Amino acid sequence: MVYSNPTHRTRPGVASLMRATGALVCFTGFALLYGLSFGGYPVWVQATTPFLFPAAALALAIMLHRRGCPAWEVELAAATGYVAFGLASATSAVVLDAGPGAGAAISLVAAAIVAGVHRLVRIVRLTGWGLTASLVAFTGFASDAAGLLTSTTVPWWLAAQAVAAVPVGAFLLRRGARAEAEAAWRSASVLAIVASVAGIATGGFGHLGPWHALLTFAVAVSLVVATRFGMDSLLWTGAIGALVWLGALADVVGSSAGWAVAVIVIGAGLFALATLVARRRGLRPANPAI
Repeated sequence: MVYSNPTHRTRPGVASLMRATGALVCFTGFALLYGLSFGGYPVWVQATTPFLFPAAALALAIMLHRRGCPAWEVELAAATGYVAFGLASATSAVVLDAGPGAGAAISLVAAAIVAGVHRLVRIVRLTGWGLTASLVAFTGFASDAAGLLTSTTVPWWLAAQAVAAVPVGAFLLRRGARAEAEAAWRSASVLAIVASVAGIATGGFGHLGPWHALLTFAVAVSLVVATRFGMDSLLWTGAIGALVWLGALADVVGSSAGWAVAVIVIGAGLFALATLVARRRGLRPANPAI
């Protein structure tokens, strides 16, 4: 998809970065001023006014888009709005002592907001992260309301959602929606890594288990898919997962020289894979600006 406005392809410059940083600092300052007097507000004010912050950020994102500003500025403003919406929802839930049922409802509202913003700004990466967060929150709150979530079932719940995202990405890729497929597979990668960490924490550190195997598999598949289909964001999730993997194995290795050697060998394999990825990227022709 080629944008008609060339400013969408503008890379961040010093002035634009300073402008964006200044806007974020001002936004944070207003939030701090608001928070200083929060305890003295009536309950209905505490429950409703936090949503003014995400509304302002999302309105700014839409305004920037309509003015033809670079896509990264629009994305930054909208992402700030999504994070602010999550914090506002949590604040309101605490004030009202709301249960998981209310959390499920507000998660659906969040998904609707993400869909609405997508219709206005058309940034697939932003929409992918927003929908992933809102839908994961919805299934989590709904499962909790049904009494299905415990410390032992949370990792399985996350892993199931990771598995469900894989065929969705494959379907989108077959339909030619490459960016949407990347968003689905990126979500699957993140969910699998988080599920592995939750499973390792539940089962206890210091010994190998099936969740270590899932973490290894998630990292390897993320890097292979990133190389095969040229999906750069999966390189990042794979790299982050590799760091998590090394930290998890470091606790298992302990004083065992054999495990230490095994980690060195696997690390060398990851380094070789990274070299292959870099070489393929160097040979790949430049993609047109989108």
